[in-house]
Amino acid sequence: MPQGVSGAIRKKAGYAPFRELGRTGALKLRSAVVTSAGKLPYQAIIHVAGINMFWRASAYSIRTSVISAMHIVNTRNYTSVAFPLIGAGSGGFSPEQALQLMQETLLPIETNARVIIVKYVSPKSH
Repeated sequence: MPQGVSGAIRKKAGYAPFRELGRTGALKLRSAVVTSAGKLPYQAIIHVAGINMFWRASAYSIRTSVISAMHIVNTRNYTSVAFPLIGAGSGGFSPEQALQLMQETLLPIETNARVIIVKYVSPKSH
């Protein structure tokens, strides 16, 4: 069952994007795949494999997830993209570390899209 950011997306988007994702099979670390946005008012959801099977992230998995997602953004000419902090939370990185890695990775990537990085805070942590 999706937790954290995935769980929040499932709550709002419904199960359709996750059924689509399930049909693609397991994502290899650093890969990204596009599904519909379900009930969300967006064009798509880009799912990345930023944590390994042990629920841990690495600097490599965070960086390559960003690169893979941005490849999709640029290939599909999306005008905007919102990233959660990849690797923060269950991935073991602090929000500050994840943000720094993501910003460093995004810096040299040429894009016409507006890029937003979002810090997800679980309702349980309040």
